[in-house]
Amino acid sequence: MNILRAVTAMAWADGVLEPGEIDVMATKLSSAFAKDAISRSQLSLRIKDYFTQQVPLEEVLPKLSEEADRRLILKLGYLTIEASARSEGEPLVNLQELDAFHKLAELLHLSPETIHEVSEEAKLELNVEGADPLEALVEGFSRHYEPA
Repeated sequence: MNILRAVTAMAWADGVLEPGEIDVMATKLSSAFAKDAISRSQLSLRIKDYFTQQVPLEEVLPKLSEEADRRLILKLGYLTIEASARSEGEPLVNLQELDAFHKLAELLHLSPETIHEVSEEAKLELNVEGADPLEALVEGFSRHYEPA
């Protein structure tokens, strides 16, 4: 759940996280991880609760020591800001989100090469024809936790 908390912090980067965005992310994530309707409903409520909390990255990231987790957080952070709701005429990524992404990269203590590599991986996932950033985010998150 610490990875989810980090993603949540990125979703709040511009100070706005629409209730509809929370509902969609909670539904998609719970569907990916829970097998039956009761479990999905319970997990969805937990996820919604996580998304409404605004836990600072500085509090969450020290709990994640694995580089694979830190790489995943960076990638999901990129996908999160790409998935944010936009008003007509608003740039795809606003300055607050871009600043938050750079702060995230700094706090993760990843090399510039790794940051570039992970960003390119995220861009490639988004360049798949018709790729929805939210779908890519859920897919990346669930793929990371598939049994080996």
